[in-house]
Amino acid sequence: MGDTLTTHFHTSWGWIKITYNKNAILSLTLPVPHRILSEKFDENTPFMKLSKEYSYIWRIESLLERYFSGEKVDFNIPVDLEHLPLFTRKVLKETSRIPYGEVRSYGWIAEKINHPHSSRAVGNAVGANPVPIIIPCHRVIRKNEAIGGFGGGIDMKKRLLRLEGLEFE
Repeated sequence: MGDTLTTHFHTSWGWIKITYNKNAILSLTLPVPHRILSEKFDENTPFMKLSKEYSYIWRIESLLERYFSGEKVDFNIPVDLEHLPLFTRKVLKETSRIPYGEVRSYGWIAEKINHPHSSRAVGNAVGANPVPIIIPCHRVIRKNEAIGGFGGGIDMKKRLLRLEGLEFE
């Protein structure tokens, strides 16, 4: 599997930290402002410095910046979810299929993965998403069309949905 590396880089929305190996991204943080950078990231985390064997990572900064500027982006980036339970992987795989600018409910995902009475478990699995934005967990809402929760906070979820042309109270 190779060595695990961590780096961070700046986008127009703030700093993002990525953990990866030569095969795939393992985790990605939502953007944080500079003022809380030191609270979120270890001081020893390097800035983006990569060799050619990690070439897929070079694209992520550009893709994220394009996304944050409002462009519909296909995040065709390798992601490693093997460390997650099978149920969580199924939920995240279905979540990754939610189109840009659309939302689905926790119950809808539960139905799609053949666990129709597992909306709450789907919510927990979505909350365990290690690669937000790449797997668009912000596009999952409650059945009653309420916005639901989000690891990055409701304001960040609303901001991401607004970026994709959706408004929630």
